[in-house]
Amino acid sequence: MELPNGQLKRGKGLQDVKKPTNFRSVYLPVVRDNVSEILQVFDAADPSLIMSKRDVTTVPTQALFLMNSPFVLKQSEQLAKRILEPKGVDPAARIDLAYRLALGRVANEHERSDITRYLAEYRRSLDAANFKGNTNLACWSSVCQTLFASGEFRYVY
Repeated sequence: MELPNGQLKRGKGLQDVKKPTNFRSVYLPVVRDNVSEILQVFDAADPSLIMSKRDVTTVPTQALFLMNSPFVLKQSEQLAKRILEPKGVDPAARIDLAYRLALGRVANEHERSDITRYLAEYRRSLDAANFKGNTNLACWSSVCQTLFASGEFRYVY
C-alpha cells in the first residue's frame, strides 16, 4: 500500500521514513499500516500492539523470500563481487571469506568440500547452457545466496 508523502506527522512523509539503504539496523521506523514486506515475512511484531517478547520462527516462507527476493539477489551479487575482488586468492580462502562475511565464522572442511564441488558443477551447467555473462560471478553469487538462505544466517543461535 503506497501512502502519499504528506500523511505522516511533523512534516515527514513515507519516502523520508523508507529511504533505501544497504545498512543493517536494529531500530527501524515503522508506519503502523505500512509494515515492509521483509518485516512481515520475518514475523515482526504488530506495531499497533504492545509485545513483551518476539515470537521465534523459522518457516519456509522466509527461505523462499531469501531465494526469490530481488533485494537478496542483488546483495548476493554484491557479496560475490567483494569475495572475488582480491586477486591471487585460492578458492578455499574465498570460501572462508564468504562464510566469515555472511555467517561470522570460517567454513569447516566438509563445507569447503561441498562448496568447491558445487562451484565446479554449477560452472559446468552454465557452460553447457552457453551462459553469456560472467560465469565466475554467477557461481559465487549463487553460493552467497545459498548462505543468505541458510537457517544459520536467518536465526541467531
